[in-house]
Amino acid sequence: MPEAVYRMMTLLCTLVAPVPVGTNLGLLHLLWMLVSGRLLATRRAVIPGLSESGLSRGAVRRAWAALGQGDWTSAALLTRWRGLVAAEGYWQPHTHGGYRPVAVDVTAFWRPRLRACPTVHYHAEAGRAVPAIPLGLIARVGSVGRQRLALPLALVRADAADPRPGTQERLLVRAAVAQCAADDALVLDAGFGLALLHAKGATRYVVRLAKNSAFRRARPPAYGGRGRPPSRGEMVRPLPRTYKGRAIPATPPDRTETWHEEGVLVRAEVWTDLVLQTDAPKAKAKAKAKAKAKAKAKAKAKAKAKAKAKAEAEAEAEAKGPTFTVVAVYDPRYREPLLLASPLLLPPQCSGTSIAIAGRSSIRRWRPNRCAGPPAPSSTRPRPASACPNSPCSPGSSSRTRRPRPRPSRPASGTAVRSRRPAVSAAPSRAVPFRMISRSPRGFA
Repeated sequence: MPEAVYRMMTLLCTLVAPVPVGTNLGLLHLLWMLVSGRLLATRRAVIPGLSESGLSRGAVRRAWAALGQGDWTSAALLTRWRGLVAAEGYWQPHTHGGYRPVAVDVTAFWRPRLRACPTVHYHAEAGRAVPAIPLGLIARVGSVGRQRLALPLALVRADAADPRPGTQERLLVRAAVAQCAADDALVLDAGFGLALLHAKGATRYVVRLAKNSAFRRARPPAYGGRGRPPSRGEMVRPLPRTYKGRAIPATPPDRTETWHEEGVLVRAEVWTDLVLQTDAPKAKAKAKAKAKAKAKAKAKAKAKAKAKAKAEAEAEAEAKGPTFTVVAVYDPRYREPLLLASPLLLPPQCSGTSIAIAGRSSIRRWRPNRCAGPPAPSSTRPRPASACPNSPCSPGSSSRTRRPRPRPSRPASGTAVRSRRPAVSAAPSRAVPFRMISRSPRGFA
């Protein structure tokens, strides 16, 4: 067997060693099915995937029981995996501007034919929310050699009492803020709004924004001397857009920066000291503050100036709120600009590189014909899964050891030929013919 297979099995055995006896073996078979790519060949069906790994029927039953009834949790496995990776010493975290990026996103296992599915997730190709099992992921981004590898920190499932996508996003952001260290910065896609990040106490983040996002200046403009003094900052639109056939131009940036990346000139437009539109003070609150200041001014002339200054300071502090910087990156290799927001004092180059983890240029989609496990230091490339006839990588039965099926001989002339299309009820299936009923109400972690 290849050396990468022995390396992977050693890591998995070390990972499940502290798990109670009985569950550890079944959990090992499940993890090997995942990293070897068997689950893709069976279209994410667990029992057929275990059967394709070359396990016996009893081993398939034990692995299935360990999945739903075993004494294990995903949090404990992730903690042991982080300790194992740190002990190896090959994985190194990425750093941009003194901060380590922590990617936060939601993925889903699509179940369009699952009846009464309580959870849904947006599908880009379908253009709508499709029944699915969403899973929130929090991972610190690093690399082993030249291969980028994320180190998972936590998995967040949907709330059973409130399975709405917005509730899961709030739980995911809350968990991400709790997992972050002092030098970590959250990297999020456009599905997470700035208001949600501010409400959950996120102070270090780089988030992608929608193209029609609009903000306000943190400080209102100077009083012109006539009419009512302005209470809110000017509107800022980073990108131009069209509304009801009318073109709305973009706001001129505060500054513009350029740099070369892979021989291409990239330009970034920056707007600083911005707040959300909802963060501006309300007219009622300011009217009350002014009325209070006038009432005090009638009682004492000296207290009038103090009350007025206090009211103005409170209004300015309320209007400022959590400020941030918006960057629009124009890269000629892409059709649309990349709009980012961050409260960190990072150059546009670092912001653009960090947000690429959340869905832009440097993402490389995982190919289903490659092993999904972490790369071994001694191996040059991951070997194909056993579904590929080139090189199997499974400790069980492989495609090379199986005997090829003999081709049927051509029937003699004048004999009846049986149709090769089998009936629906007689369709061959490699799944193990058994059914197991869970006796425990506890769901798998």
